[in-house]
Amino acid sequence: MQNKTTLILTVLLLFIYEALFSQVNERANYVIITFEMIRSTEPKAEKKFYWIAPTDSIKKSDFYLFPLYLAQYSKDNLDGCIEGDTIDIFTVTTDTRYNFGEAYESDISTLTSLIDSRRKKVQTIAMKWDKGYKEEVNVYATPINGKFCNCLQNHMVGAKVAFKGLIFIPITGFNFDDNFWASEKSKKILFANYSSVDFSSYLLLYGRSVRTEFE
Repeated sequence: MQNKTTLILTVLLLFIYEALFSQVNERANYVIITFEMIRSTEPKAEKKFYWIAPTDSIKKSDFYLFPLYLAQYSKDNLDGCIEGDTIDIFTVTTDTRYNFGEAYESDISTLTSLIDSRRKKVQTIAMKWDKGYKEEVNVYATPINGKFCNCLQNHMVGAKVAFKGLIFIPITGFNFDDNFWASEKSKKILFANYSSVDFSSYLLLYGRSVRTEFE
């Protein structure tokens, strides 16, 4: 009975997210959240993880974040995402190709530059362990306008589902959203608690809910 209930909830969630995030090939406003992780190892390890929230989906008390890929995917992954197909970024097949073209590569470079240069720090998460091991995660937000596609990422290992969830891939036409920080919704981004987001893990089902700490 529990398995049947889980299946029903999963199907309902899929329909909800398909209804909310079915806009493809249209310019829209988003907030990109960068998790910049710094570990006190020798040499010091730094890594960035990008997540995204459609601005229209930011509600009064919470909003959902989804993985944003700026690399790793192939041209056939991008084409499939635009068509709304289920894709698997981490599996290489005979159809896998990387012929993006110079224009697309330039667009992704522009987007990455915008995210890193126009970001605003919203939170720092510091962790300490025994024997002096430390990890610091700086969380940044960048409001962006542009075209993104979203689709279901489903990675299989043998006959089992390793992980699946809704992901976003950039398409084209990226600009900084100059009006966002003056909007009421910006407060939800500024005062949210990002410590509950397992940002480095792909073991997710459809998204991560982020709650606002202060009203």
